[in-house]
Amino acid sequence: MKIRDGQVSNSSSSTFILITTKENYEACLKEASELSRIIAKKKLREDKIRLLGRNMVKFVMHYSDESAFSGWSEELPKKFFKEVPLKESDDEDEWEYGRRCDEKVEEAWNAFVEMLEKNKNETFSASESN
Repeated sequence: MKIRDGQVSNSSSSTFILITTKENYEACLKEASELSRIIAKKKLREDKIRLLGRNMVKFVMHYSDESAFSGWSEELPKKFFKEVPLKESDDEDEWEYGRRCDEKVEEAWNAFVEMLEKNKNETFSASESN
């Protein structure tokens, strides 16, 4: 079952929830990139729950700015951002570079969510904005 058509943006606050079976989660973790695994295991609040007699994993993200991933790259190993070029122009600043690194984090998370959602019988996700 799938209700979400993508992350919600341009709203004052948003919530994203994803629930998947433990088996689907663990299988996707094995296939995911190293960055996606770190985000899933360390950065997001992962709750293990029991639902309809099955072991499940739940992720909930609450955010109030345009990007749920703002500043995340600062807390992750720098090796993941070696490919993000630092522009040599004088107008490149730390904020712009950090924003581009955060975009890479968001891409890794979205790739992981897509993996989880491939098995529609084992994953539910929804977004809500206020």
